[in-house]
Formats: sequence, structure tokens, C-alpha cells
Amino acid sequence: MHVAQHVDSVTGRDRERIRAATELDDWARAEAMPSEAEITRLRQLIRRVEHDLNALDDNDRQQIEEAVRVVRRTRQTVHLGLPTTSSPALDPNLESRP
Repeated sequence: MHVAQHVDSVTGRDRERIRAATELDDWARAEAMPSEAEITRLRQLIRRVEHDLNALDDNDRQQIEEAVRVVRRTRQTVHLGLPTTSSPALDPNLESRP
């Protein structure tokens, strides 16, 4: 899936979830939903990057693709220090509650 398709999918899905969330106050709903201007700027950025990538010669494009592979591989193996939690059902230190 291309980045632009992902943005379209996520923004559509997220907007529907936010609209469907009946427990949200109006201010929270407005803050949670990206504005049309934000979405437009993101789509413009995606188009500009895609245009620039298409203008590269094969050697430069291959170097970028290799760099992307390295970054993705590193992200899969490097722990960034973010906290993790166990599922309560799997945590033996928690007592079961009836």
C-alpha cells in the first residue's frame, strides 16, 4: 500500500471512529480529528516526495531503498525504551477477581 492510500484509509477510518464516539465532548472530537488543511498539507507533501523520488536516477533510488531497508530492519530489532505492559490475563502477579 502506498503512503497516500494509507493516509486516505487511516483518515477515513479515524474520522468515522471519532464521529461514532458518543462519549466525546465537542472540543475533544474537534481536537482529535485532523483538519482538512492538515490532510491537504500531508497529501501535498506525499506528492512532492513521490515526484522527487521519481526524478532520481536508478543508482540514487537504489541507495535510498537500501537506506529504508536498513532503517526498517533496525526498528524491528532496536528497543526504543518505551514501556511495555503485560496483559492482565497473562500476568501471574495479579490476583484473579471474581
